Amino acid sequence: PIDGSFDFFYMPRMLPGPSHLGYAFINFVTEEVACEFRSKWHNRRISRGGTSKRLNIIPADVQGFSANVTQLKKKRVDRITQPEWAPVVLRDGHRLDLRAE
Repeated sequence: PIDGSFDFFYMPRMLPGPSHLGYAFINFVTEEVACEFRSKWHNRRISRGGTSKRLNIIPADVQGFSANVTQLKKKRVDRITQPEWAPVVLRDGHRLDLRAE
């Protein structure tokens, strides 16, 4: 849920279909929130389609809202046609659509 704990979420997909690549990037607004998320989800098993995998929560090489947005703009997000597959980028609680930029 969009509850103010993060301002950036991106799950890369294999376009043009709905399959994701198996990882995501989340920028939490504080280190405390990031640690809480990791404590809750790291090594938890998730099941989908008859398989079960453990989540591996690790810090990304790119850190911070601005750095993540800059990195994302280097990708071809304009090719994403389905709004639900688009990256979630929030500024002051409002979702920005980087595909339009």
